[in-house]
Order: sequence, then structure tokens, then C-alpha cells
Amino acid sequence: MTTSHLISIAGIAMSLLAGSGHHEGSANARAEEPQRPDASGNYATVNGLRMYYETRGEGEPLVLLHGAFGLAMDLPALAKNRRVIAVELQGHGHTADIDRPLSVEQMADDTAALLNELKIERADFFGYSMGGVVALGVAIRHPSLVRKLAINGSYFGSVEAAFEPEAFKQFRNLPADFAPPMLKAPYDKVAPDPTKWPTLVAKIKKAGMEFKGLKCAPEFGHENGGAFSTCTHARAECLSRH
Repeated sequence: MTTSHLISIAGIAMSLLAGSGHHEGSANARAEEPQRPDASGNYATVNGLRMYYETRGEGEPLVLLHGAFGLAMDLPALAKNRRVIAVELQGHGHTADIDRPLSVEQMADDTAALLNELKIERADFFGYSMGGVVALGVAIRHPSLVRKLAINGSYFGSVEAAFEPEAFKQFRNLPADFAPPMLKAPYDKVAPDPTKWPTLVAKIKKAGMEFKGLKCAPEFGHENGGAFSTCTHARAECLSRH
């Protein structure tokens, strides 16, 4: 594979990925000082997963969800008047992978379970790329938890429908040895077992290829559930009522 192809694929991954606020320089700083003075890192056991999350600030809760290959989002400005909960999803960052597939639905359920563990009845959500898809999943699967929702660089249907044909082709052909330093270096600094990187790559690729879109719950006016694109207005109406 040529360098240009690797750079192109890395760019696609960046469109799926971190939005974590941890560029290579800040990742190195994080390694030297694993816990920032104004952020508290903790673990909670949810659905068999030992999930890592960071909290900072006080006020109404705001959940931050990173993209694929990302770490807990480091956006301190949001904590000036909010209680920010920055999550690391299955297999990402400090959260070790476990023996189960990676899926949007499962990550949404894990996030909901974390909020239950933290005794948070309702929160606002911001998700970047894959994290935005997970946030949409929380809104659909656990609507009572979501007050307001904002996403960036995300999608609600299949990856094939969301990407340009050439970009989808490159994601579909993502190589097993995919490891651009901008993604791999921060992971290596904090992962419980950095040798699991190839497993994460394989699971993200598989999850992306198998994801066909989020489903609406029946109580939102679609008797048998439906593709998220068919119930966007119903969900938006639900969230506006909250």
C-alpha cells in the first residue's frame, strides 16, 4: 500500500474518529500527567465492561462521546458551568476491550448504564463522529436520559450511505495493519493492553460495515420500529418536549 493510500485512509478514519481534543502533543502531555488536576478519572462496571470516564466541573450534566479510535474528549471550556462526563467506549483509551462485538447499540446501552451508575436521570449529550451515532442511539434506545443532543460529523444510516463511494471503498478495504501515529500513539499511552490495537481496528471496521442504521422504538409512532431516517421528526419532537 502506498503512502498516499495510507494518508487517504487515515483521513477517512479521522472522519469516523476521535474528535478527542488529544492531538499528538496533548497526548504526550497526558501521558506525563495521566490525570489532569481539574479532571477526575474513574471506572464503572457496566454490562460486564470496566468503563473509564472523566468528570470535571459542576452543574447540569453533559456527556461527551468521542469518535472511533478516540479518547475522552478534553474540552475544559464546557466545564465552566457544567458537570462534564467524558466517556471512553469499549476498547478505546483506558477502557479495555471484552469478548463481545463492538456495535453502536451496545455502546449506547453501555453509556446509558454508566449514567444509571452515576445516578444521573437526564443529561445533555455531545457526540463526535462515531460518538454522535452512539449519542443518537442513546436518544432512541433510552429517551428518558436525553434532554438535549448535539452531534458533529455523524450519520444515522449505513456507512455506505453516509460516505462518498470512494471513501466507502477505502473504509471497506481498511487494512489489518492500519495504525497511523496520530491515532495509535495516544492509544498506546493509556490502553490497558496496547497489543489489542489490531482487534480494535478489526472491530471498528466490522461494526461500520454491519451497521445499517438506528431503529426507532415502537412508542415513537412506528409500530415495528423503523430506520432512523423514518423517525427523525418523531424523535426531535420527543427531545423538544424534554
